[in-house]
Amino acid sequence: MKEKYGRDDAYSKAYLDLVDALPSPKKATQEDMDFVFGEVISMLMEWSYHEADEYGIKIAAYAHFALDKQYANGFQDERFRKSRETSKLFGEFGYPKWKEKYEKKDA
Repeated sequence: MKEKYGRDDAYSKAYLDLVDALPSPKKATQEDMDFVFGEVISMLMEWSYHEADEYGIKIAAYAHFALDKQYANGFQDERFRKSRETSKLFGEFGYPKWKEKYEKKDA
């Protein structure tokens, strides 16, 4: 974040801590995956929305695909919202919790 976007603020610090807190793929729950998909679409991981992999597929396309496959209304589905909010990651990195915590550190 710092090198690519020149950011060293509450957002970038929260993002980096979130990356460190991510469970390994074998230990990730559906709720954890939903949380990450939501963050890619709209919040701490949103900076990567238009980033593409080696095949030219945007990171957001993967997130939307996963949610559309799992939930009838994808990102807008109430079941998705409830799922992501039960992730252990949501307690520390859900909005506005991360913003309040990390902006205090920057003050």
